[in-house]
Amino acid sequence: MLRKIRVLPSAGNKSRKFGLRLGLVCLFILLAFSTIACNQLEDAFNLLERIIERLIGSEDTAASPGDEGEAELSLTLYFADDRAADHMVGGTYGFVMPVKRTVLSAGDPLATAIAELISGPLPEDGSVGRTVPEKAVLLDISVSAGTAVLNFSQEFATEHPGGVLSSQITVESLVYTATEIPAVVRVQALVEGNPWADGYGFIWDRPLGRDEIADALRTGKEESDIAAFPDGWVIYQNHDYGFALKHPDSWAVFEYERIDLQTGAILNESIFIAPQEIVEFMEAEVQEDGGIPGSPTGVPIVITRYPEIKVRESDQYTSVTSEYFTIDGRDGLLYTNLQLISVPGFDEGSLTYEVVLPTDHGSLRVMLQVEEYEDVFELMLLTFKFF
Repeated sequence: MLRKIRVLPSAGNKSRKFGLRLGLVCLFILLAFSTIACNQLEDAFNLLERIIERLIGSEDTAASPGDEGEAELSLTLYFADDRAADHMVGGTYGFVMPVKRTVLSAGDPLATAIAELISGPLPEDGSVGRTVPEKAVLLDISVSAGTAVLNFSQEFATEHPGGVLSSQITVESLVYTATEIPAVVRVQALVEGNPWADGYGFIWDRPLGRDEIADALRTGKEESDIAAFPDGWVIYQNHDYGFALKHPDSWAVFEYERIDLQTGAILNESIFIAPQEIVEFMEAEVQEDGGIPGSPTGVPIVITRYPEIKVRESDQYTSVTSEYFTIDGRDGLLYTNLQLISVPGFDEGSLTYEVVLPTDHGSLRVMLQVEEYEDVFELMLLTFKFF
């Protein structure tokens, strides 16, 4: 689709121009009647007719001002890749994808490209989504030595949807789109003159090139995480799962495989993380009857590995909200669940949480199963490291 971008003059300016022309015509007519002899009237009227036709023609031409200097401008814009976000797996350009668009513009190509990002995707653009808040206003742009600084209004921050993945998509979108302009190599976004902070540890305090996006996002997250690492916690590593985490030193870990008795296949593998006395109870129960471990009070945290990406279906709870969530650079979904029935550790109507992450061999599900340990759960997620 060919889009036209220009600023039209006000209707008042056009009216004043036409009124001036009409006044000149009337003046010419009066002068003609006062100075031209009767036998010359026919020639005078013919001359007036030609003049009026030219005036009307020039007004029609002036009805579309702004055409001078306009040209077709081919842009490559980067919008959110909806399919990549839904599957939580980035593609060639991370979680954005290129969209070609041609517009008519007499303005700066970079300003035009950012204006198109703010306008958002068109129906013919396919499965892509918005990357910049619609109410954001680009206040000014400066480009120097290959670095573009984009200064947005406050709405860029206040209207942003939030979340780690949404922030990554915004950064990728602006950097990839701006660096399509030959004069731009790096990009920085400001909000009314100050570096944009996404609220999740990332602060856009320096210009970024395409090859610097991932490192900058990860560094911002890790710096905020390190400050949150609790003292007095111990490290647990699982080389089969490929991750490590920290838990309170008064807690313990119990590993369990659920096997299909008919086929012998592993249905799922779970890691139970709980206070020492609960883990000891579970170990004794399994040794006694070989069944699925239970607990008199509920196991606070369970990490389960599945051979495919899935969220466990349950008649005990239902998911009421979901949002993008990142653990050590891996993007997943954080579900808020509403408990439908009362079980050990949960009251009916209480809210609990689980994170589902894709892995190289399926998915990892990290679930809080006892509401009173929510603070421990949140800190434990911050200590997660994949290797």
